[in-house]
Amino acid sequence: KERRHTNPDGSVVTIYCGDGASIGARASIGEWASIGEWARIGDGASIGDGARIDTPPHYVDGGWRRDRHRFSGYVMDGIIYITAGCRVGWNVGQARAHWGGKAYRDRALGAETMAIIDMIERTFVLRGLVVRANEEAV
Repeated sequence: KERRHTNPDGSVVTIYCGDGASIGARASIGEWASIGEWARIGDGASIGDGARIDTPPHYVDGGWRRDRHRFSGYVMDGIIYITAGCRVGWNVGQARAHWGGKAYRDRALGAETMAIIDMIERTFVLRGLVVRANEEAV
């Protein structure tokens, strides 16, 4: 979608918004800025001029599961932690026990989650941040 806005100084800007995108009242986005699909910047958030948000090497975006749960992993003190939705900071063993266990509510989602966790773990091994995941469930 293309939207035009006239600023108080009379200059006109064109805003290109994807489906489902919204920009709140009094929001400001600089020239040539790009915000990726499904990105969310919370109410009252402020990102300064020239700010750059990069993905640190100790973080891996695991992507979206088909039910729209977003997975990520991070390494702290040599241990990989998995985060998804309300599940924050489980080590790999805890994550596998929850999503890969026979009692998990949907075996197909569980299998998909195991593939995501495998990818996150393998990425950290390839980056040399861990030798292997800490599989111990706590």
